[in-house]
Amino acid sequence: VVGKRIENVHVVLNGAGAAGVATAKLLKAAGVRFFVAVDRTGVICREREGLTQEKQWLAEMSTNAVLGQAFADVVKGADVLIGVSAAGAFTSEIVKTMAPQSIVFAMANPVPEILPEVARKAGVVVLGTGRSDFPNQVNNALCYPGLFRGMLDHGVIKVTDEIKIRAARAIAAFIEHPTADKIIPNMFEKGLHEAVAKSVE
Repeated sequence: VVGKRIENVHVVLNGAGAAGVATAKLLKAAGVRFFVAVDRTGVICREREGLTQEKQWLAEMSTNAVLGQAFADVVKGADVLIGVSAAGAFTSEIVKTMAPQSIVFAMANPVPEILPEVARKAGVVVLGTGRSDFPNQVNNALCYPGLFRGMLDHGVIKVTDEIKIRAARAIAAFIEHPTADKIIPNMFEKGLHEAVAKSVE
């Protein structure tokens, strides 16, 4: 989000499975403070009964989450919306309520939570998906070959959050002049894996 420090960015996460929990943990380690997680039932908050251990952790991380809130309630004014949920989960009407210069990562595959053309018409500035035929494909292959190479090179036997964040920053920094359709490289760009390997210490 242009002009905002990460600790001031409002993030909503839709989907509370393994991918969602892992994403939330990394967001917290990176410095995100304003965060709300949502599942099929609604907002995950401390007052909600029957939470699993993982969802209890998400509830502890969530800020300004109120029992009974729905997905649409917490998306209003959000800067970033991350979906690790289901096809079509984000409607045009919902994403229109996000803050200006909003960013959406719609990671459901093969059909994302919202299609790029729909998101753009709704005011989303940057959209990332897991699809290779759309801009800004978020693919684990951006990271793991270089990360493992770096671990071998430096004798690292445990991947910490710090290592993950350095790798993410190396991937982001690989694009010298980012645009809305090119915020991250593709996995075949020359030198990418070497840059990620170098970030590992």
